[in-house]
Amino acid sequence: MIKLKITDIKNAFTDSLIFRFVDETQVFSFKAGQFLTLVLDNRLTPLFKSFSIASAPIKLPEIEIAFHLSDDEFTRKILACKVGDEISCLQPNGQLVLKNESSNRHLIFISMGSGVTPLLSIIRQLIYNNSQNRIHLIQTNKTEEKTYFLNELNEIAKTHKSFHLLNVLTNTSNDRLDFKKLTSYFNENKIAFSECEYFISGSGEFVEHFASELRKKNIQDDSINIEQYDYSEIKKKVEKSLNKIKLP
Repeated sequence: MIKLKITDIKNAFTDSLIFRFVDETQVFSFKAGQFLTLVLDNRLTPLFKSFSIASAPIKLPEIEIAFHLSDDEFTRKILACKVGDEISCLQPNGQLVLKNESSNRHLIFISMGSGVTPLLSIIRQLIYNNSQNRIHLIQTNKTEEKTYFLNELNEIAKTHKSFHLLNVLTNTSNDRLDFKKLTSYFNENKIAFSECEYFISGSGEFVEHFASELRKKNIQDDSINIEQYDYSEIKKKVEKSLNKIKLP
């Protein structure tokens, strides 16, 4: 189990929080796009939750997460934390990662709401590395106020010609982000489906919609990156880590 110290907590994006940590032991490592699992206590039934990491690996030992507030025991407990407190976590995990940065393919990031968080980690890393890939973030949110990291994303779009942003707002128009919308975007920008690698993050239904439609276009699974989160497997890892701590 790794100990992270809270360095900043702030409200953002309407009903959401940004938490920043520092790993003073410098044992925390991850790939852009992965998630961490915070463990708040070591009760018989452990209280834990997984969050995508928004920061890029190049920012270590600093780590940033952003998440929507919900009415559950974990959220109530983490809201009682303050700057300077330490929180335990597992070593990061996850499969939503960039396999080959040197590829000349278009990198297509598709997200809904807070699902942009792991994609932002990858985008931040690509921008830092001055990647020559053509990067497209196509996301949907209810309003601009609820759009995670919108100011930063707009700034990246202004300063990096290789980065393109499309933000579909559902509360301010009759528009919606679906595969038909993606196809229109590809047609307007003269992008062939076969020329791309895809990263999709959002609700299960949202992810499955795009993954299924891409497969119909004969896009192979190794070009479709999604997170296969297994709650029961994470629970086993938490319990195993806690048992190690309790050993004499």
